[in-house]
Amino acid sequence: NFNAENIPKLSVAQAYYQRNNDKNPFDFSNPSINTIFGYKVGYEVNAGVSLIWDFRQFYRDTGNGLEPIKQTTIETAFNF
Repeated sequence: NFNAENIPKLSVAQAYYQRNNDKNPFDFSNPSINTIFGYKVGYEVNAGVSLIWDFRQFYRDTGNGLEPIKQTTIETAFNF
């Protein structure tokens, strides 16, 4: 007998890409300081409560080129 109610459910699944003020915003192989991309994945841990993993990557100009900066945020969301 398997109780599936204890398995967390996917509550959010998003991917995003943002690139402003560049001549070609779809030049994926050559990011700029205006490039941000990432994803959000959320799991419903209880009715109306989700744990959300948000990963994003952006770029910083070091003077010698671009350095990728990776940022991860873990959020708790309540839905009423």
